[in-house]
Amino acid sequence: MKKTYLKANLKYIFSLQFAFILLLSSAFSKDIHTTILISLDGFRYDYTERGFNSTLKDVAKEGVYAAYLQPVFPSSTFPNHISIITGLYPGNHGIVANNFFDYKKNEQYSIGKPEATNSSWYLGEAFWETCRKNNVIAASYFWPSSENADEKRRPNYYHPYEHKRDYLERVNGVLDWLKLPIGEQPKFITLYFDSPDSYGHNYGSNSRELNESNKALDSVLSYFFTELKNRKIFDSLNIIIVSDHGMTDLSKERTINLKQIIPDEYATIINNSVYAFIQPKEGFNQKVYELLKQNQNYYEVYKKSEIPQRYHYKNNDRISDIFVIADCGWLFLTDRPFSDKYVATHGYDNRCMDMQATFMAIGPDFKKSYRINGLRNIDIYPLLCELYGFEIDHKIDGDLQEIIHILK
Repeated sequence: MKKTYLKANLKYIFSLQFAFILLLSSAFSKDIHTTILISLDGFRYDYTERGFNSTLKDVAKEGVYAAYLQPVFPSSTFPNHISIITGLYPGNHGIVANNFFDYKKNEQYSIGKPEATNSSWYLGEAFWETCRKNNVIAASYFWPSSENADEKRRPNYYHPYEHKRDYLERVNGVLDWLKLPIGEQPKFITLYFDSPDSYGHNYGSNSRELNESNKALDSVLSYFFTELKNRKIFDSLNIIIVSDHGMTDLSKERTINLKQIIPDEYATIINNSVYAFIQPKEGFNQKVYELLKQNQNYYEVYKKSEIPQRYHYKNNDRISDIFVIADCGWLFLTDRPFSDKYVATHGYDNRCMDMQATFMAIGPDFKKSYRINGLRNIDIYPLLCELYGFEIDHKIDGDLQEIIHILK
């Protein structure tokens, strides 16, 4: 009798264990589709509609297409790429400009400098870090902060940035990653192209040269997508195409020379073209502020404590005591005169329409032929976490509820 009872109990226990295993299996059986996040630096919200981008038009037609993607302030390359990949405002992820000074550390940050890879600059958690925490392999064929000096904070696979790296070489590098065995293949990949930004700066946002460059970039994307289709994997991938900011044209008649307002002996200036960090020397705070206010025309000047809350910017040691920002289309000069090789730019107030960026997405997790109004780029990080089923265990500024409607 005891043996029969024991057997029955063992059978019951094993059946419970089996049911639990099945439950766990079903909980984790949701297909996690590989996502490729592509950045077209400086590709303004309206460029797709110019008739030079048939590949992008197809994605926009068949997938999700936003009227615009709002950048964070300042609408500069590094702050926005890092906001996209962390879900944080620059005041919180730490990269407050392409060039700035940390007044607490007494150190300067400049993009492209070796010391810019030091992990202490980067206060947010990049999505590839989130992937690695969740045992998901991530790769980056270029993205700001992917070269973090701390190996644990980098993607599993990455390439150090090389500005002149051929675009087809970049694409083929991603295709090679997608050939790797399942246990080695990345499930999240970033890919970056600079040409809309480079040609926009050099020739202008309405130039023939920019349009031709965008047409050539579209051909690269066409090649990439064709290769994915030939391998019969295109339909199983989520592809998100974004830009970091827009672009607006400049004129030598719309310049403000800060050195003519503030003498060198009064303050140090870190000029980011359309906004500048001004740190008065001891005893000159009020004088510098008064000079800037007296000459205020086509720019705004703020004491650090007065920077508008909508910029999410002032509570950071990397913001100077005085901050100035030019009106959209105006340019700050300091040491160099206006150049006819720099005729358009960005970085302005993120409400300026010319600063609005691009967002489109296609794949098994996205709605089809879905047109929407504006999205915010800080909401892309929680969107990625949702696609992968990751819990967010740290504070972010993005809000999944602002963007989740684009998913099926």
